[in-house]
Amino acid sequence: MLQVWGLPAQRLVAPAELAALDPAAAPVLKKGGMMVLAAACAEGLGGEEFVSMATQYASADDFLQSLRHQPVRIDQWQLEECARIARDMDVVLVAEGIPEEQRRRLFIRSGSGVEAVVAEGIAQRGQDASVAVIPKGPYTLVGVQPRVPV
Repeated sequence: MLQVWGLPAQRLVAPAELAALDPAAAPVLKKGGMMVLAAACAEGLGGEEFVSMATQYASADDFLQSLRHQPVRIDQWQLEECARIARDMDVVLVAEGIPEEQRRRLFIRSGSGVEAVVAEGIAQRGQDASVAVIPKGPYTLVGVQPRVPV
């Protein structure tokens, strides 16, 4: 399952992460799939504390382990949701407004364009891969209807 969310509605990555990783999206996410977070991020990655948290860990597991030894920080929960999802699937951020140096330091991958990242995901998972587009993040309720045998 590939999930694509949001370009160009979001201005910062934090809202993009929240919307795409919102529990409302859970019905369309599959372990081993790919989630594409698409956000303009015209104002950058976010506030100073969020940028510091988002760019200092090499992996989602490293970030989650660090939570055991530190007090709760502002906006931690947003990154925590992203890290939980990133443990089970390939999370790719497409955001032109974030400087390359910061994108390289994130524990999720960075892509150069939604179309290219989705094509990569389909190539890796096969032509039968399904794609869900959630255009308004937490403002969209998603669900999966059970397949009816033919």
